[in-house]
Amino acid sequence: NGQTYGSGQSFTVTLQRFEVYQAQSPGDLTGTRIQTSARAAVFSGNVRTRVDLSASRDHLVQQMLPTPSYGSTFHIVPFPERTVGDKVRVVAGTANTEIRINNGVIGTISQAGGFIEYNLDSNSRVQLTATNPVMVLQFVKSQDGRDSLEEG
Repeated sequence: NGQTYGSGQSFTVTLQRFEVYQAQSPGDLTGTRIQTSARAAVFSGNVRTRVDLSASRDHLVQQMLPTPSYGSTFHIVPFPERTVGDKVRVVAGTANTEIRINNGVIGTISQAGGFIEYNLDSNSRVQLTATNPVMVLQFVKSQDGRDSLEEG
């Protein structure tokens, strides 16, 4: 609709069956809350971004989970045949959510929609637990961070 909205502002969009709405931002939209009166698929992504320190840029897209599908215990393994590790982002469904890796506290997410990130070593297998439901996203690090033997 060509409108600009600031942090904390809300708006309503009415869609008919098979219609699509695209929202864009120059910044990170993690934590944006979307409410629907009917079932809908929500995708998030970035046309050209980097994961961790790299000159390379990657296209990212993810179908988002509805908050009732969030969980509190996850077993995370690195992407295979990578030597630079992965980036894990944990998004809280509710405020004051404590996050633990292998029973050690790595932080508390103070607000719903807030997040914390964790660098997963390429040789690690971890258990992530949370005191409230969370969504966990795992990203392979961008191209410049890869082993020279890997093919693009």
